[in-house]
Order: sequence, then C-alpha cells, then structure tokens
Amino acid sequence: MEAEVKETAEGVVTLEQGSPSRLTLMSRGVRVTVEGQAPEAARKQPVTAEKVEKQINKTGGTPFVFTRLTTDIKGELFLPVQALNELRRTGLEALEEAILDQRRRKITGHGTMEMPVQTDGSRERDLKDTPNMGMGSGSAASRGTEGAAASDSSLLLTASLELPSQLSPALACRELSAVYIDAGSFQPKSWKETADRCHKAEKLCCLMLPRISENMP
Repeated sequence: MEAEVKETAEGVVTLEQGSPSRLTLMSRGVRVTVEGQAPEAARKQPVTAEKVEKQINKTGGTPFVFTRLTTDIKGELFLPVQALNELRRTGLEALEEAILDQRRRKITGHGTMEMPVQTDGSRERDLKDTPNMGMGSGSAASRGTEGAAASDSSLLLTASLELPSQLSPALACRELSAVYIDAGSFQPKSWKETADRCHKAEKLCCLMLPRISENMP
C-alpha cells in the first residue's frame, strides 16, 4: 500500500538517436529538465512508450506521483532500463530541489534557529543541510537553543509534527516551507486532507514512516 502523501507532477520523456535522453518535469509551478544516456538504434526490439512510462512511473520512495506522463520517441531506438531508472532518479531529485529552492526564496528577512526534533529516527529521509524546527515537546526546543544558527534567509525551515493538533500552528507559520507528519499519530484517512491543507498553505507535505528493524523477519 502506498503510504506517502505525494506531490503531483507531470512529465515528458524525449528520446532521439544521437542526443541525450531528456526528461522534463513540472510540479507546483516549477519546471526542470535533465539529460541522461543517449539512446541507440534498435537492433532487435525497439523501446516502446509503454515501457518507458512504466519505468519513469516508478516513483515509490519519492515525494511525487505522476498525473500525466508522455513519451516522444523519434525512430526505433533502444535504451537500457538502468538508463531510464537513472533518468527518473535524477529528474525527481532535481524537481524536489527546485521546489525547495522556491520555498527558500520566499523566506526573507527572518532569523533562523536550529531546533532538533524528538523522534525515534522514523523520518522517511533527511533534508540535507536544512535545519529542523521541532513543534513537539518543550524539552526538544530548549535543547536546540544551544546551537542557534546565524540569520540566513536562504535556509529552509521544516517542522516534524507528532500530533494532529500541531498542524494548524505549523500552517500558520509562514517561515515554514515543509511539514513532516508522523504516520503513527496521523490516521491514514486523514492523510489526503492533511496534504491538501499543506498545499493550500504553500508547504511541502511528507510522511514519516516507522523505522523498520533489520532484525524483523
């Protein structure tokens, strides 16, 4: 079962012999284009639009899901599955970074303070080089004052929410650009509504999944 709250995206794949493979992605007013391995003339079975879209549509583990994906293949070409996977990975990473950069640019004239969040390590992934604003217990916030960061309007502020009651205060904080919700506290039936509220407030919404122990069968 898909457990993540996803951002919708549209994509266009372009394949042409002699040119790098190209993936253009669009989401929330952001557009990025990445290039990958160039396709070759097909010796046997040429790659089809269905096969290309099947690989590009595998967005599990990312914050995105495609609502529209088209493929433009110029001629009978061959491109390995590994190359399509790499093109997808590079494109989705570039799209996520572009969206986060857009949020960073909206944060102007505000100081930032690094505040660790009390969690059990269940965060779905870490946002590299970004401070986290905890909205949980007071003890977590007080410990964060030991390492206050210098004011920098380019930094991204995020909040990890452990309780549904923390959502409204988080959405009211215009300095925040991304909200992480705890899958153990936010019921699955509320995920879509929560994501819609985050998107309406122009904030990225991600789901924190429970840590899976390596010793589990």
